[in-house]
Amino acid sequence: MFIVYTILAVIISAIIDWIRITLSLGKVSNINKVVTFTIGAILFGICLSLIYTDYYYTPGFFEILTYSIFYTSSRATLYDVILNLLRDKEIDYISTTTNSLIDFIERTGLKWGFWTERLVYLIGAIVSGMVYQNLY
Repeated sequence: MFIVYTILAVIISAIIDWIRITLSLGKVSNINKVVTFTIGAILFGICLSLIYTDYYYTPGFFEILTYSIFYTSSRATLYDVILNLLRDKEIDYISTTTNSLIDFIERTGLKWGFWTERLVYLIGAIVSGMVYQNLY
């Protein structure tokens, strides 16, 4: 179920940011990334709560770390695609006005394109998901 919870969290965060972008269109060039990060963190916490509903079991550090990597990689793989589809943009649309530090590092420092990012994060999600599945 952890995969389903994670995908739902990514869809919900993309919908929330789509609404935020729609409401702020023409008022600001970028939505506040602190709010975006906070939404992702809250949804991560909700996912953990749903995964570990057994009151008598406390996950270990390595379990939480592995799930964190899975959650982050899954979000990085799917979020932009979902947001672009919600905004009626091309699936591989890249904003020219983004103020995201991660986007800057990926595109300027690492010279990754849209699909290279998706592939790298997809591999990370698959590997960490397989490790996590064996731990959980």
